[in-house]
Amino acid sequence: MNKSPHRQTEDPRRPQYHFLPSANWLNDPNGVIQWEGTYHLFYQHNPCAPNWGVMHWGHAISRDLVHWQHQPIALALTPGAADAGGCWSGYCVDDLWPLRSIWGE
Repeated sequence: MNKSPHRQTEDPRRPQYHFLPSANWLNDPNGVIQWEGTYHLFYQHNPCAPNWGVMHWGHAISRDLVHWQHQPIALALTPGAADAGGCWSGYCVDDLWPLRSIWGE
């Protein structure tokens, strides 16, 4: 069942301390980095369903690693391109400038 984000956040069984997306599938974290005083968490995420599927990179930010703010999808697949199967494992590198994300299918 694909619950609305509001209904999921009201679920008393939902962890309140550990990071979770507002809705649907969360896989492993990728590209965790601190950039200019803010922590950025990138993670494998299926925004379309509550199960494993076509992966995107979700994105959240925090100043204290406890309170997180959801951000727009960071990486999404491109139909017909090399990443058509989804955006999988990767990482971020602080190479002074620009901030680089490296990921693979």
